[in-house]
Amino acid sequence: MAYVWTGAKATLNGRQHMEIEVDGKPWFDGAASCVLFGNCGTVTGGIHAFEHAEPDDGWLDVGVVTAKGMFGWGRVLVRMATGHGDRSSLTKVTRARKVNVKLQHKTLYELDGGERPATRQLKVRVRPGAITLAAPWGSEDLP
Repeated sequence: MAYVWTGAKATLNGRQHMEIEVDGKPWFDGAASCVLFGNCGTVTGGIHAFEHAEPDDGWLDVGVVTAKGMFGWGRVLVRMATGHGDRSSLTKVTRARKVNVKLQHKTLYELDGGERPATRQLKVRVRPGAITLAAPWGSEDLP
């Protein structure tokens, strides 16, 4: 529900000017209503945000939504629900190791569904192999 709530707020808050650098190079400079980072392809409800995202590939997937209002967001969500969010004229997607976002206004942001204090700048980077997972598999499941 956190993602739905954030999406709803984004449609009401409108767009703002953003400058986004990807791996030290300018990538996006314009009005947008949302910037999203992920290392997995699907978000709540099975919506495909990033077609090629893998949690263990060492890349951070980055998306910008330029939709304005409920109609524009509806178009984006339909594309995402059908697995083609990256093909919308209202989205721009790339992959990176390091991302720097400068926002026109201080804005609240979310991290894993939890709201964080408002900021005008976000610095995001991926650290490959930074997390070790342990799973309760039996020896019969090992390769």
